[in-house]
Amino acid sequence: MIGEEEPPQVVRQEVRAEGGHAYGAVGADIHVFGDGTPLYLLFEHRRAAERDPGWLRAQPSRMLDARAGLVGFTGRDGEFGDLVSWLNAEPGFAVRWLHGEGGQGKTRLANELAAAALAAGWKVVDAVHRTDAHPPAPGGQDLRLAGKNGVLVLVDYADRWPLSDLSWLFHNRLLRQRVPARVLLIGRSVRGWPALRGKLDRLRENIDTSDQHLAPLPEDGPARDRMFTAARDSFARHYPAFGRPDLIGPPESLGRPDFGLTLAVHMAALVAVDAAARGRRPPGDMIGCTVYLLDREHENWRQLYENADGGLDFRTDDRTMARAVFTATLAGPVDRQTAGGILARFIPEVPAEQLLADHTVCYPPADPERGNRLEPLLPDRLAEDFVALSVPGHPVTGYQPDPWTTAVPAALLTSPETGSCAPRAVALLAAAADRWPHLGDTVLYPLLRTRPDVAVDAGGSALAAIARITAIDLSVITAVESAVEARFGDRTFVGDRTPADLGAGFAAITGRHAGLAAPGASDAERAWLHLKTSRRLGVAGEAAEAAEFSGLAVEHYLSLAHRELTGSGRISGDELSALAEAVNNHPACLAAAGRWAEAGEFSADAVAIFGELTELDRANYLPCFAQALNNRALFLAKSVELVEERDGRADPVTRAEWLEQVLDHGAGALECYRELVGSDREAHRHRLAAVQSNWAGWLGQAELWKDALEASAAATARYEEVAEADPAYRRHLARELTRHADFLMQAGYHPDPWAAVVDADAGQDTQARRAWEAEVVAVSRRAVTVFRELAEAEPFAYLPDLSTALQRTSFRLTEVGCGAPWAAVWESEAAANPVWGTWMRQECGAEVLEFSRHAADIVGELAEAAPAVYREELALTLNGFAWIRATLHTEIEEAWAAAGRAVQIFEELYRDRPSTLVNAAYSVLLQVDGLRGGAEHDRIFHALASRPRSPR
Repeated sequence: MIGEEEPPQVVRQEVRAEGGHAYGAVGADIHVFGDGTPLYLLFEHRRAAERDPGWLRAQPSRMLDARAGLVGFTGRDGEFGDLVSWLNAEPGFAVRWLHGEGGQGKTRLANELAAAALAAGWKVVDAVHRTDAHPPAPGGQDLRLAGKNGVLVLVDYADRWPLSDLSWLFHNRLLRQRVPARVLLIGRSVRGWPALRGKLDRLRENIDTSDQHLAPLPEDGPARDRMFTAARDSFARHYPAFGRPDLIGPPESLGRPDFGLTLAVHMAALVAVDAAARGRRPPGDMIGCTVYLLDREHENWRQLYENADGGLDFRTDDRTMARAVFTATLAGPVDRQTAGGILARFIPEVPAEQLLADHTVCYPPADPERGNRLEPLLPDRLAEDFVALSVPGHPVTGYQPDPWTTAVPAALLTSPETGSCAPRAVALLAAAADRWPHLGDTVLYPLLRTRPDVAVDAGGSALAAIARITAIDLSVITAVESAVEARFGDRTFVGDRTPADLGAGFAAITGRHAGLAAPGASDAERAWLHLKTSRRLGVAGEAAEAAEFSGLAVEHYLSLAHRELTGSGRISGDELSALAEAVNNHPACLAAAGRWAEAGEFSADAVAIFGELTELDRANYLPCFAQALNNRALFLAKSVELVEERDGRADPVTRAEWLEQVLDHGAGALECYRELVGSDREAHRHRLAAVQSNWAGWLGQAELWKDALEASAAATARYEEVAEADPAYRRHLARELTRHADFLMQAGYHPDPWAAVVDADAGQDTQARRAWEAEVVAVSRRAVTVFRELAEAEPFAYLPDLSTALQRTSFRLTEVGCGAPWAAVWESEAAANPVWGTWMRQECGAEVLEFSRHAADIVGELAEAAPAVYREELALTLNGFAWIRATLHTEIEEAWAAAGRAVQIFEELYRDRPSTLVNAAYSVLLQVDGLRGGAEHDRIFHALASRPRSPR
């Protein structure tokens, strides 16, 4: 199946200030990298301070900054009403993704919602990504929610955040207090939202998720006129010469598509007011408004420079300031030292400190503590136009470009010192190139063709922005796609190794490749592109799109197969292999998209189709037939599970019929893959290992334990062989070892396969029992060893698996030595054989204690970093920690503390609900209390008896 969940990363926090300052948040968490750099910062939302009207008029673009709130809210009443309804709705925890084209009014709408929330007694918090917050604000933020009716978190530029960083935000305890929590994510694109939504769903916290799209303003009707009027009157209040702003009318072109943005209408109003105040004729189109506002920037820079003669400490001419603004717009806000280094490198002819000071006069820091430098020109869309118009090649004759700008982006993005600017700079260049083709031709495309790794470093949001460029050249897309494949493995169908943060962007690049190449591509090339796109969309959580592309891939590949059978074409070995991949992928995509009926139909049809093709050409089509059989068995087995989840237990007759079909198809797949391995071991042994693993699971589902155990042993041996040849399969090996140990334990509890071992009254076969015990111990230890090796290499990915393996191994070793069904036998054997008894009590017992302690330590760290995900797991681990010590009659006080903490957590999680987990925790607490003398027995028993009961 595609799209495996990745557990959150484990981070440690140590707040320390040595010769600088530290950031703290009261009432919330700070998630940091190992070097102490916060993933994001949380600030209490504040309205922008009142600005001097003269300062605003000097560079009118300052009035367009949505944070300034100069324009009264108008024109999006319906959308605002939807957001207010979402804020006040019933769910305790709700998340919404607000998206629309740049300049559509998203930030303004969010600020209006923030004002409404503040008026209603909510705490409003801004979450700022680390790339937009240098350095952290000194001191801290008081984010406590005492007396508040709820908490609203605003995340601007959410589509630029890496998925893993957004995941960490949702683990913040600020969002898990006794008041409603709302998170509004704001971005241009919806790309990345499905993957995040999937992660939120898997938290199982009943988080309400939704999205809201801001469409362009209607071309006809009064909406644009009303918005223009409101903006004009708001801007005119900052121009004292105006007594009659109603005399200023909108441009005749206001109804054209390029004025479909809220920002565009506001720009038209601002330009009209400023032009009237200066006795100028306002331009009539959107490009004219843009050039007008940029000219006003230049005028202010020049005026400040000329005023230096009057004593103003401003030494930068307007040409040099334009270069500084260009650099700052690409680099974005950084700390003072980094900013000085950037300016010194790109504009060495001017002292960096003076240039930085002058730039800060024009573009002061916008962060709450005013610590940043190189604040970019705003709003973003105007900044993109400024960058594009500064580069030679545009058609606007009235704006002079600067050839110096052509080389700056590549130098900035390929330098190790400034490579961290890539996420912002590449996304900005891509957005600008979509409207200004010369910027792509002159700057962006040559850079990406020669250094496509820049796009990979820029992250998933930048990749998605590149994919959205309307006129982009296919060679650029293929260069970027190849760079991602080269870094993370090009055909990673074993389990995609592309980081989750790149998933959505990488899928967008591959999808764009498919779209651009399709017109001139062969059926085989189109099929392969659609298959790759489907797999990458699936990994990115885009299930619906993945299913569509998967269907196209299957259609093309089946068309190729039909041509060969009819003699009108040939299908190559690589194409046959890809066809098998497509057959494997499509039902998984359909199922992930919730199209289970279609997945079932396809899996049945695929068996019939490839069965017929295999009869005609066994050598070529056997892999496809084998995969089709495996998929059909997987689908039927999953259907049994779904029915049992829904109804508690499937009808016995129906269940038996389904399982019979599962085993029939599974046996067929196993036979096919054995034949394939016999003919080409290297090509098919990993598939045989997977099918053997599935086969063991299906036999266990049918409660055929002896057969399941033999199949599990075969799968484990096969994965040992496969992992030896390809370390990528070590995770599969570790999980198979864990399951094999479970089957071994299961065999110990079921008389059918192990009657001579289990039934002590019938004459226990001690030798067989010892062999069984030794195998349980050996397999369990091997699983722990492999998971430890994986966790050492990739701790963020495998620490949760390691903790599970450690805990399950400690349980198994405990039960083998002193648990059911061996208690009486173990005691008598230990008495009769002191050497063996000493080994179990000392060596094995010590290992059990070490394993359970290590598991508790790992889960404790995980729960501290991500309580929403791991709190219940922590309670389970602590409960197991206590049970093991009670069973071994050792470390009783530690067991008492752990059992008490487990009960406390379970009670908090299931306060008013019946739960077998809570009951089991109380049972262990009673067991430990008995070993301490039973002083707390009555209190514990009363607490247990007082809990809600499940209805009979």
